[in-house]
Amino acid sequence: MEVSIKVPGSCGELIQGMLNQVNFLVTCPIDCYSVVTIKKSDCLGITVDVPEKNKLITAVKQAIKIMEIDPDQGYEIVVSSDLTVGKGMASSTADMTAAILGVALINGKQADETLISRILLDIEPSDGIFYNGIVAFDHIHGSFCEKVGDSFPANFLIYDYGGEIDTIAFNANPLLQSINLEKQPVIKKAYELLKTAFDHKDIRTLGQAVTISAIENQKLLYKKDLEDIILLSSDCGAYGINVAHSGTLIGIVNNEATDLTRLQEKMHLFYPELTCLGNFSLVNGGYEYVIKGES
Repeated sequence: MEVSIKVPGSCGELIQGMLNQVNFLVTCPIDCYSVVTIKKSDCLGITVDVPEKNKLITAVKQAIKIMEIDPDQGYEIVVSSDLTVGKGMASSTADMTAAILGVALINGKQADETLISRILLDIEPSDGIFYNGIVAFDHIHGSFCEKVGDSFPANFLIYDYGGEIDTIAFNANPLLQSINLEKQPVIKKAYELLKTAFDHKDIRTLGQAVTISAIENQKLLYKKDLEDIILLSSDCGAYGINVAHSGTLIGIVNNEATDLTRLQEKMHLFYPELTCLGNFSLVNGGYEYVIKGES
């Protein structure tokens, strides 16, 4: 018996900051995935085909302990991911979520979002892409999760500034709390706009909301030429820009009305140092799984 679990990654976050003095982000799941396949092994321990997956192994061990699964059972885990590490695509969250769900399913157990959140946040600040739909989520302590809405037609043309950002180090920045408190009123307005966007499935309002958060995040993690890229994108019919607030990505919000060819040509001409990762669709968070063979 083997179980395969598919979890979406993200294009950074739609919004991130503080709400009522609580850290939060709004998920931005996209059609780019991590797939984890797990099966029981006669060998002791947990083996993963991809090196440097220590967080995943830690998450599985925690899941085994919490769900009171036989600790001596061995597992073989295969990770197939389209998500780039250290960029803000929620790669660790997707991998760990899939592995937790996999070890639960293969042992006839249930792992709900509360359990997943508990395990992930014991390891590091995490995205909320394992929740269904689009959600506002306390990514530090997991104190709340509020559904914002369901995905609607909206795309993100993703560019990478290069390098990697350590999520744990970013969230340990001693200035983070004070800056987030300072920009809280603006982030609250952006969040209200975002909820309106999802209520009416309005990409224009979505673009306005995420751009506000992106500009505010310049105080924490500066992205060169961001304001100029916003203007260039608007000139090509895009609706705004979101960012990986603790990563290296920006996402240009677009749909079929956007002149994507012209936009990409201009981006290549004026910002050749940025790497285009592709144009991805907004999807609902959550997961899918397939079970093969008998237990």
